[in-house]
Amino acid sequence: MSADPQKCAVCCHPGGMNLTRRAFRLAGIAPGGRLLDVGCGDGLTVDYAQSLALTAVGIDERAEKLPYGGGEFDAVVMECVLSVLENKNLALSEVFRVTAQGGRLIISDVYAKDDRAEYPSLEQYKNLLAVAGFRADVLETHDDALVNYCLEQGETPDRALGYFLAVAHKTTPLAEFERTVILEAGCADLRELQAAQLRGTIRRAQKTRFYGAIPLIAGVNPDTLTRENYIEILRSLPVTLPSGVTGRANDFLAIPPSEVARVVTARTSGTTGSAKRVFFDESDIARCVRFFDYGMRGIAKRRCFVAFPCETTGSVGDVLSRALRNIGVEPVPYGLIRDPQAALAALNASGADSVVGIPYQVRAMAAFGDAPSVQSVLLSSDSVPESLADFIKNRWNCRAFEHYGMAEICYGGAVDCADGSGMHIRENDLLIEITDESGAPLPDGTPGNIVITSLNGEAMPFLRYKTGDTGTILPGKCPCGCGFRRLAVQGRARAAEVAGAVVRLSELDEIVYKNEKIAAYSAAVRGDRLVLSVYPAVLWTTGDSDELADEICGSIAGLARDKTEIAAGNSYGAVNSSVKRAFGGD
Repeated sequence: MSADPQKCAVCCHPGGMNLTRRAFRLAGIAPGGRLLDVGCGDGLTVDYAQSLALTAVGIDERAEKLPYGGGEFDAVVMECVLSVLENKNLALSEVFRVTAQGGRLIISDVYAKDDRAEYPSLEQYKNLLAVAGFRADVLETHDDALVNYCLEQGETPDRALGYFLAVAHKTTPLAEFERTVILEAGCADLRELQAAQLRGTIRRAQKTRFYGAIPLIAGVNPDTLTRENYIEILRSLPVTLPSGVTGRANDFLAIPPSEVARVVTARTSGTTGSAKRVFFDESDIARCVRFFDYGMRGIAKRRCFVAFPCETTGSVGDVLSRALRNIGVEPVPYGLIRDPQAALAALNASGADSVVGIPYQVRAMAAFGDAPSVQSVLLSSDSVPESLADFIKNRWNCRAFEHYGMAEICYGGAVDCADGSGMHIRENDLLIEITDESGAPLPDGTPGNIVITSLNGEAMPFLRYKTGDTGTILPGKCPCGCGFRRLAVQGRARAAEVAGAVVRLSELDEIVYKNEKIAAYSAAVRGDRLVLSVYPAVLWTTGDSDELADEICGSIAGLARDKTEIAAGNSYGAVNSSVKRAFGGD
């Protein structure tokens, strides 16, 4: 017979107050700190905490929806509680929410020594903590405490069960990702890691027909790169233009064609020009899955609506779904949104707490109604205008996060941390520069061209690849604790000329996406005219078209009113026929 964890919580727990006192000593909670006891039972732990000059409160229910504000407690205690909860991930995500940054989590509970399903194993507990954003500083087994407790209750101890004590601290998923990849590489810090990986990238690039034919690259001795000079050597290399890749994908291939696991056809960012092919091998995909795994930990909790193609192995939806399953989140594969009203109905029927999708497609859904179960949205694969993100946040009363990526880097590039303080670059796999038009570096905080070097691209390495996007590196350290630099993307670098006026897609986005009547739109240059096709969510009149045209011309210097035309489309597909929005033309 085994001890009932619910009974443990009511009438103390294995190890009693002796184990509680040990846990408090190990946690080192400073006097005056705020403590929450989840599953407080008779309140002995709360009383003990108060005797240590802590401000302590207890709650004996609602562990999966705690009635407290974010970061309200310096420490949380869960004694004989987690093992009996149906949704352990959700409960720990709530504990994470109410715990202050760097705060402590004390857990003592029953664990399974074998594969029996009714209790988690120690490894499963450790994984639950890691997924929730806690790193265990102490993990001790106290199996004798469980045996003694059972005997005291007149029960026969089950030797297949044990009892453990864990003291963990709140980290953030991306901070933990940074720490883990540097430690796994056996490096002292990120600079040492990047220098080592850039040596490998240059070696692979020199084997390709494209880079091997460039003297400035072919002549580099990778062994001369050190943590002190690798950035300087990289900046001495020429920039790779997207036009150089179009039609020449095989010239960039660094592995035998038989080892290619996925081929993606992508268009140059911000244009409807010629498409290019990009190759990945299995290791490229595995690294992206891992980045998505950590990136989604602060965003998805239980079920995630994936508005990307998921059917093909190695597609962005498939890679994301793998990462979600790794962290115990159920993916709800939907695919690209062709009908926003139907997609909204499917979202609400799924009960998903998070959505991942293309910015303008998710906004189109939001234009048609509420999504009560959605708590967070990740916007990816295109630029995210501030007005678009604000619309979604206000309409759905949710948080909006941003991800920056592209096919050339196997999807994952940078993602917002849980604090929402900027997109942390995947710096273990990528080196991002912000440059002027000549390729010279710009200081942090100064907008310029986003230029990317893949540090781990096995199939198709890129050196100083000019993405066509503009952005800046945010100065300073992020409050989340992750040391990876943060990227802010301003939008597409491409613009169109309309009768002498320069019109940028990013400018149009900010204007159009503020309009609550519009679900989606597209822009094209027809001769000497700017033509916008809008797909309205509600009744659209000629007066609405005139008002929008007036606002656009009033905001974009030199754009003449008689050169601007607004037309209402009769279907969503008519104004959105591609994944990446871009200027159309004749």
